Amino acid sequence: MGGRKRAHDAAAPGNDVSGSGDDGLPRLPALQLGIIGDHPPDPPRPHRPVPGDGSWRRWLVVGMALAVGVAAGVVGTNARHDATESATVDLIGGQTALSRPAIPGSPAEGWQGEFLIFNPGETAVELVDVSVPGWGRIGPTEPVTADAERWTLFRTTLLPDCDAELSTADTDGSTSLAAEIVVRSRGTERTLPVTFAPGQSWLRSAWASVCRPADIGPPELTVATIQMLSRRDGITSVRARLRLATTGGQGTAAISGMWSHVPGFRFAVTGLPATVDESDVTEIELEWEVANCAIVERLNEARLSFHVADQEDPTAARLQTMPVPAAILVALGRLSAQMCGL
Repeated sequence: MGGRKRAHDAAAPGNDVSGSGDDGLPRLPALQLGIIGDHPPDPPRPHRPVPGDGSWRRWLVVGMALAVGVAAGVVGTNARHDATESATVDLIGGQTALSRPAIPGSPAEGWQGEFLIFNPGETAVELVDVSVPGWGRIGPTEPVTADAERWTLFRTTLLPDCDAELSTADTDGSTSLAAEIVVRSRGTERTLPVTFAPGQSWLRSAWASVCRPADIGPPELTVATIQMLSRRDGITSVRARLRLATTGGQGTAAISGMWSHVPGFRFAVTGLPATVDESDVTEIELEWEVANCAIVERLNEARLSFHVADQEDPTAARLQTMPVPAAILVALGRLSAQMCGL
């Protein structure tokens, strides 16, 4: 009986029956109590936060970090994509010029527009078309390739749109000219806003000479055509012949003087004084030589000034300013690069 009592006591809760003792009695394996039958045990319950348990805060922080990371990745990818796209099609406007039709008094023939455009991107793009407030395009325009990090001259034929209402920004010569350029890059065409240099009041004058002749005063000078001339023997210079005409007003314009505001260049003109009749053109020849390489880089300030009066009323003299035509400006840039090593 004593042996049975010891075995019973050993099986009581809290007593280990799986090991071997030193009393010589056999030991049974530990008893596993479970549910009788073939039902599987219940799955473990998920951990639920209880007051004072900080684990939920850790999971919230991790979840927020993942969400922010994904959002930042998407935004960053989009930003890089947009930057890449923009970098390939950014354009910078420089000087512009507008020449009247070869036959005075025939605006239906169209005006020759010249736009100097810089491509700061890393790849070349095609310049397809240009849109200027108050002007429409005549006929197809031949696309021009704008190489990376280069100035390109884009030409097109324009006709005043007399149904357009120009804003103050379009008529004030002290403001920049806001235009739109259609470009083709990697087979895709896009329309980009491009701002050109200030001093475009002559564009308004040309438009008004056709569409609002009663709104303007005495005749103003305009460049009908430009002819680049060869250099004289022994002289490194830029030479050009301008055919001047008038726009708007009545009577004959008398030109008594002309000045070139191109930093770093010496200027000379032949053919003045001269008169320009409203139905005719007058030729003058211009020449520039490099005089000071230290300041020739500021070609964006290039201007031409004329001292103009009405031949019938010389007391009504005025100073008319216009930008240097783009073709001449390109030639001046090449000359400065040659002479000054720019």
